[in-house]
Amino acid sequence: MKNVLFLALVSLSSWAAVYSTGPIRLQYDDSHWRIGAAHNDKGNAQSEVLVGLEEKESFERYHSRFTVVAEDVSKFHTETPAGLKKYYRSVGEFLTNQRFQITNRKDTQLGGRAAYEITANQRDFGLGYRQWVVVEGNKAYLMTASTRLSKFDEKAPALTAMAESFNLK
Repeated sequence: MKNVLFLALVSLSSWAAVYSTGPIRLQYDDSHWRIGAAHNDKGNAQSEVLVGLEEKESFERYHSRFTVVAEDVSKFHTETPAGLKKYYRSVGEFLTNQRFQITNRKDTQLGGRAAYEITANQRDFGLGYRQWVVVEGNKAYLMTASTRLSKFDEKAPALTAMAESFNLK
């Protein structure tokens, strides 16, 4: 029992960094992750990158990434189940149009909020992706994690923990 408690305390202490700006709050392990440059598409007034994290060490010349994007979803009328379903479908279509192969979709919970999760890969670049979508009012918050396919299962718990720490202020 003492070992389990010790491991739990060590695990909690590694999530020392909290990113908190605008409407979001997110925890991450700053011994392995750093805040990278947020790249906003200047031609897209519908979305904004709120934070971009990248793993400090690369694997096969790629730094695993975790980004949070806020997107205006008012045109989808997400306050209705049909509108929300239409928006979720559009997220999947966007990924498919970008040459992603979607391997799983499911409803889930993040921070006590209803969420939608998509797992996909993009074999062109050898990358695995997991995206979580939380809709609050007319805003969707898309958390996207990416890593090399060969490391996806190994990295998934840390990436999922970051998504689970997501909160709206």
